[in-house]
Amino acid sequence: MKILIIDSNYPINTRNSKIGDFLRHKQDVTVIISAWLRQGTLLSKEASGKEYIFEYPSKLGDRYSKVMNIFRYFKYLKKVNHIEKPDVLLCSHYDMLFLGYFLKKKGQILVYENLDVPTHSNSLVLKTLQAIEKFSLKKTDFMALASRFYVDLYSKFTKDILVLENIPNLNKNTEVAPDKVNNTIHNPDKIVISFIGGVRYVDILIKLITFSAAYKNVEIRIYGEGHESHILKSFLANEAYSHVKITGRYDYSEISNFYLISDYIWAVYPSDNHNVKYAISNKFHESLFFDRPGIYAKNTCLGQFVEHENIGLTVDYKDDESLKQLFDKIVEDKSIYNELLSSIAKYKEKNDVSWDQSMNEFYAVLVKLVGKK
Repeated sequence: MKILIIDSNYPINTRNSKIGDFLRHKQDVTVIISAWLRQGTLLSKEASGKEYIFEYPSKLGDRYSKVMNIFRYFKYLKKVNHIEKPDVLLCSHYDMLFLGYFLKKKGQILVYENLDVPTHSNSLVLKTLQAIEKFSLKKTDFMALASRFYVDLYSKFTKDILVLENIPNLNKNTEVAPDKVNNTIHNPDKIVISFIGGVRYVDILIKLITFSAAYKNVEIRIYGEGHESHILKSFLANEAYSHVKITGRYDYSEISNFYLISDYIWAVYPSDNHNVKYAISNKFHESLFFDRPGIYAKNTCLGQFVEHENIGLTVDYKDDESLKQLFDKIVEDKSIYNELLSSIAKYKEKNDVSWDQSMNEFYAVLVKLVGKK
């Protein structure tokens, strides 16, 4: 079975890298990557196996530039598809699924790797993106959903569908065993709140930084980079916030260290964003693994879920009173932390699902579909 993973960015996202790594270990599978290097110069290829890298500048975060150049990428993909003749086209995000719709040839399986549902602040643009996705689904044979909360959004999709949440494959990516994770606040004099991941929605991070400055025993750590990193760095350069530490780009194998020196994980994204409302942050599963409570946005499916299970905290980042209640709670009442840890332990006992288990289900569906062709 030959699988072509199509991504709109290079380096490819961590989730697709994990999918490729898992499938490569199957004896009957060959994995090929096609990705778009939109910024910078390709110095060396990062993933194992065969890669086709389309090098054409397109400013990250600039949707107009991406739309204008996406058809150049489509022509490139047509050549790759012709050369490799894969059995499976695995398209990451709805924009790549749209290209996959036109790339798909007779006998090929089209897989929608649904990381994020279409979203836009403009309702007309959102409806257009949703229409493009709906059109592309007509040729889709199999859809993998990155969030359990997406399921109801695709109730009319009658083909194979699987919830494949981004559970960290930490047995391979960290040397820290679960039973060696310290389940207590590591420093009673400091409460460390960490953001780990791509830097975006920087206005929310700035709100976290400015509001937490009033609490002397709170430290903020930011691990990661993104297309809005320069805004955050510029803000910190002009303001004196000694309680903030920012590291920049990191390797995924390092995340164990970040979690172990943190008390809470900040995973607050805009609740008025259509995707955020239904998504499950990668930090949700990582936080559970390392027994660290996450802080999530109110008025989202994930926020409601962690409140119900008592495995995290929620906040309305737009509301100063909500932020004050959050910080007062975690600073003044340390028992809250232990209560959350207890609930996390009970939750994990009942919900012990690994990435490899989920991927074996994913692989089984591919085998079935390719066998039918």
